[in-house]
Amino acid sequence: MQASHFLASESTAAVVLGSHDWTGAGLGRAPAFLHAAKEFVRYLIDSAGLGLDPSLVLDLFDDPAPAGEQLARLRDTFDVLLRERRDEGRPVADVLVYYVGHGQTDDQGHLSLLVRSSHRGMESETGIRASDLARVLKVAAPQQRRIVVLDCCFSEAAAREFIGMSATLDQAVAATAAKDLSDEEPSRGTLLMCSSPVGEVSIGPPNAKITLFSGAILEVLREGAEGYAEQLSFADIRDAAFEKMVIGFGANAPRPVLHQVNARKGDLTRVKVFPNRAFHFDAATHSEQADAAAREQVKRDVDVEQRSVHESEAREPAHEEHDAAPANDHQLVKPEAHAYGASHVNDAPGVKKDARSKLLLNLLSVVLFIVLAMLYIVFFSGHL
Repeated sequence: MQASHFLASESTAAVVLGSHDWTGAGLGRAPAFLHAAKEFVRYLIDSAGLGLDPSLVLDLFDDPAPAGEQLARLRDTFDVLLRERRDEGRPVADVLVYYVGHGQTDDQGHLSLLVRSSHRGMESETGIRASDLARVLKVAAPQQRRIVVLDCCFSEAAAREFIGMSATLDQAVAATAAKDLSDEEPSRGTLLMCSSPVGEVSIGPPNAKITLFSGAILEVLREGAEGYAEQLSFADIRDAAFEKMVIGFGANAPRPVLHQVNARKGDLTRVKVFPNRAFHFDAATHSEQADAAAREQVKRDVDVEQRSVHESEAREPAHEEHDAAPANDHQLVKPEAHAYGASHVNDAPGVKKDARSKLLLNLLSVVLFIVLAMLYIVFFSGHL
């Protein structure tokens, strides 16, 4: 069966996780995380964004429930939702997970995503473990494409949990990149987009309104990116967002990373998904430039035609140039005198022609008279 359009509004479900208040974990509050979550939810349901039905969006951000209960709710909600939509003939093809908050790794490098109920000294036990999230998604959405976006410190550490293999990350990335199978949209696979590489924190300007990574991602999604194609892939979003992060924060901005798990069905990272709104602006500019070039070409064509006319007039008989000279020498003569002079000059050839015609007629008359006279003499001489 042909795969549904990637992240289509009618076949995509989403869940938003995280928190901006970790008082119980001794980390205080961060309004930038709250703003990032609200803006992302707005993008999900906005007609100018993904345009999802609000009933397909599960918002668990700042939920006070423990991490285990949130995962259970995610699993149960998607299990019911996906079955109902399948029975109605409107199957869900994609599940999008977005987390914004604080990430922390244990001694073994396993990532935990803190929630509002997380406790200090028990972050791993009271946060959402990346391995648990990966397992729940496989159970809740076994046939769907899964897209996981993590905006938190050490977020790439989740890759090992989603990849689920002993190979290093570099090997996994190389294996994924080698499986760009076709131009068709893959029907299966998991994408993992992370705000920071392994071992690096996700930083940003102090007292910022929104987190550096989410702010850059949303800016690219809403406003587009100059220099990119008409449609943007997740790889394009990653690169364009990093460019904006460097502009906003400087060279120390962490570089976002993108992984695909299970690329046997094709490469999801390069599927064109999002409209590039900056491309439409560029296209309008190019259209105006094309119109200006067309007008300039028309003007050049007219100039060439006019020059051809002038050159043709310049090649008329020489006597006309001589006849025109007196007129140029008498520009102060009254119009009536000038017109008369022109008419007089133009009539001179006709007068000479009439004189020659009269002379010829006279000669013919004389010849005819002589002939008649000779005939008369011959006639009468024969009768004498």
